[in-house]
Amino acid sequence: ALREVSSTPQLKRLRAGILSTIPARDLERVVAVHARNSGGEALEILDSTERDIANRLSDGRLDVAITILRPGLESFAQERLRNEPYVLFVSANHKLSGVEEIEGGQLAGETMIVRRQCEGLPEISRYFTNRDVRPSFSLRTLSDDRAMSMVAAGLGVTVAPSSFKAPGLASVNLAGFDLSRDVGLVFSDRMRDRGGAFVEAARATYSSHGGDRRKVR
Repeated sequence: ALREVSSTPQLKRLRAGILSTIPARDLERVVAVHARNSGGEALEILDSTERDIANRLSDGRLDVAITILRPGLESFAQERLRNEPYVLFVSANHKLSGVEEIEGGQLAGETMIVRRQCEGLPEISRYFTNRDVRPSFSLRTLSDDRAMSMVAAGLGVTVAPSSFKAPGLASVNLAGFDLSRDVGLVFSDRMRDRGGAFVEAARATYSSHGGDRRKVR
């Protein structure tokens, strides 16, 4: 029995960081593809912040990450998977559902939900402040899943990357608000080959769901 245990092949373990504001549905799709085509690669996933992920890539505690591509990550090899504009989300039953675009000043009477981990929060706040919109807030949360489910329930509206679109939600473009984020793969120094089952799963998933894969460096 001991001989059988010792002869069992060891799985190659890949440590992947996932930015906490990546929609759970996107990660689910990546992991599902990986599970079907792992090739003996075991996953260890860390859900964390931009800063923590960057630090762990730097000191070798992560091999690769799906995160936002920023100037501060220029020392790492990168590959863009998708560009996502920020849009207003409302309930599918909201009066703005079906509207293509709205001027921010027209939202003065709306109750809003704050995604406290949102990377674009300063720009979003500035956009509304510049239009004299100082809304009331029905929810402030660190959980994107909770924020979006409460939007679908009609508790309020919120601004989020377009990838959060889901049943029960409708998206509306904000006139004059051009903020977007580049989501991509960032590789540690030990992942110079930029390969492996997880990396291929991420590429396949994003390319089949509106991605625009492009190597940054």
